[in-house]
This record gives sequence, structure tokens and C-alpha cells, in this order.
Amino acid sequence: DIARDANPASRASIVGALAAVGAPATLDLLMELYNDPSVGVRREVIKHMTRLERDVTAHIDASYLEKISACLEAEKAKGEWVF
Repeated sequence: DIARDANPASRASIVGALAAVGAPATLDLLMELYNDPSVGVRREVIKHMTRLERDVTAHIDASYLEKISACLEAEKAKGEWVF
């Protein structure tokens, strides 16, 4: 429910927990929030995606790591973010 809250601060507040759990359901929500209309929410998602991509101890399905990498590469190509 919080991932769909009207308040962007509420949505941004759960991003870290979703990434930390790393289960398919939470990663699906993380991917949804990657397309959030709020810049702050998207920035939080990108920050945690970067951590997930770099964390060699994270037990994340390879298909999600590919999606995360693709999102981060798309952001790098835009040149708007520093992460």
C-alpha cells in the first residue's frame, strides 16, 4: 500500500526496505517505483539499485540483476544523475 501512497516521501521511504528484502515481489515494486513520477522516489530507487548491483553477497535472481543493470545503464546514458 505504501508503494502507491499519494505522498512521494512515503513511497521513497520504503525503497531501501524493498531492496534489502530482494525477493521477486519486492523487486517488482522497486521496478514500479523506478518509473515513479517523483524525482525523489526515482533517485532513491536508483541509489538502491546501484547498491544491489554492486553487492556480491546479494542473492538476487539473475533476471532482476539484468533489469537493474539495464535501468542503471539507461540512467547513465541520460547523464542527469550522479551515482
